[in-house]
Amino acid sequence: MRNVRLRMIPPPASLVAAIGGNFDRRWTASAPAEGIVKHDIPAIYCEFTRGLQLRDVDIQWAEGIPAYSTGALGCEHSQGLILDGVSELGRPPFGRALELLDTQVERIERIHLRQ
Repeated sequence: MRNVRLRMIPPPASLVAAIGGNFDRRWTASAPAEGIVKHDIPAIYCEFTRGLQLRDVDIQWAEGIPAYSTGALGCEHSQGLILDGVSELGRPPFGRALELLDTQVERIERIHLRQ
């Protein structure tokens, strides 16, 4: 991903409880029970990637983001991650800017993320 601008805005209040804190994997799940999975939601999420590059990516959080929104990037079980020129403005309610689980990072340069 290169030269991407994401503006994270809250869903309508009437939908926050219905849609939030879940990943919808119904199209790729091996069983119906694995279709809807409870999970916090970062601006960008990756799983089982190899060589993912995020270059010149800006993430801006609007006011009123629900509590299940966590941070700029969540990445799990991945290899060769490159972050170059990634910035985050504003702040979701919870979580850290980077949540890396079992992820090998190749390079991080020019990042501006909240602490």
